[in-house]
Amino acid sequence: MNKYFIGKNKSSNIFKRIPNIMRTTVFLLFCSILFSQAATSYSQVFSFNLKSTSIKEACKEIERKSDYIF
Repeated sequence: MNKYFIGKNKSSNIFKRIPNIMRTTVFLLFCSILFSQAATSYSQVFSFNLKSTSIKEACKEIERKSDYIF
């Protein structure tokens, strides 16, 4: 029997693919929700008035005002 029928309606083929498409969509949606959960973050607000300073001096100032070490 020939698997290529002349005049066969292609719309019946799409209905066989819908469960696969839905499964993939749900999986990607689940992964995006799972990985979008932000971890507890640590943020600080720094106020600096440094003009014409080197990067080394700026890093020392950040170390002095925060817990970060460069």
